[in-house]
Amino acid sequence: MCWNRSALEDQARADAARAGCRSYGGHLWASHRARRRLPDDARPRCAQPDDGCGLRASGRDADGDDHRAKAIRSSREARFQIVDIVATMRPLTKMATQIVAAQSIPTLVRGAFRVAQQERPGPVLLELPEDIAADDAAAEIVPPHAAELPVAPQAAIERAAAMIIGAKRPLVMLGAAASRPQLAEPLSAFVRRAKIPFFNTQMGKGAVNAGSNLYMGTAALSERDWVHEAIDRADLIISIGHDTVEKPPFLMGHDGPQVIHVGATPATVEQVYFPQAEIVGDVGAGLAALADRLEGKLQNAGALLGLREGILARLAEGSTERKDFR
Repeated sequence: MCWNRSALEDQARADAARAGCRSYGGHLWASHRARRRLPDDARPRCAQPDDGCGLRASGRDADGDDHRAKAIRSSREARFQIVDIVATMRPLTKMATQIVAAQSIPTLVRGAFRVAQQERPGPVLLELPEDIAADDAAAEIVPPHAAELPVAPQAAIERAAAMIIGAKRPLVMLGAAASRPQLAEPLSAFVRRAKIPFFNTQMGKGAVNAGSNLYMGTAALSERDWVHEAIDRADLIISIGHDTVEKPPFLMGHDGPQVIHVGATPATVEQVYFPQAEIVGDVGAGLAALADRLEGKLQNAGALLGLREGILARLAEGSTERKDFR
């Protein structure tokens, strides 16, 4: 089916509303975080555009300010107030593109949402100049389709399972990328089946219910936080969804615990984060396969649980200075 320009804009508005996007003059954003929108780690660290959802090709916002994207084929105002928005936003977005032909709107909008939703989810920008927006055009809408992540190979699962089974004091860490709606059940199931205590980073809060009797706390600092009583004693940390854009929840060292990275994307190796093993791919499927190999086989799964009561008690007291309570 061929749609005219008005229908294309209606389709873009509908897509934007479903994904929780916002518009700013001729700019379609997929950047605003809301309940069903982008997670904390995907939000751009910059001022957000004004209110609105969808694609507004030109016109004024709710305050009456003119935010039209300037014409590109000709301009009666020469270069007056022309700003290269695409170049400006490229460092802050996963994709920034100017629409130069109305016929390309369906593919660009489809591609923008695809990029925005891929790991790590993040903002995209499409700039629609006012003269392109004024064109009449007919183009076929590109329908979305399901896209599944690949599953980690068996060798990676077996390697990680052997490391966990051999660990004396294992600990699970939940990072920013673990806080995804589709991972809520797989993460809870893994923790329940493996029975390994866990802590989370600030951006990983809520990935698994903190009311669990396996919850050890939240790492707000890189060291000398209350939960580091457990982290410092661990000999293996299963790092699920950690992204090094977060404040390091612990500082890796060659004499510290080994680390297994579990994520949809490979680990970013840093001076303070260099995992010894990785499970890369669909996180839910990878954790389910790992739990199949661990359930009922971990004699030392709860080795660090003895520290839990002391850690949570001091957090409840609102203590500001860490003391030795081993």
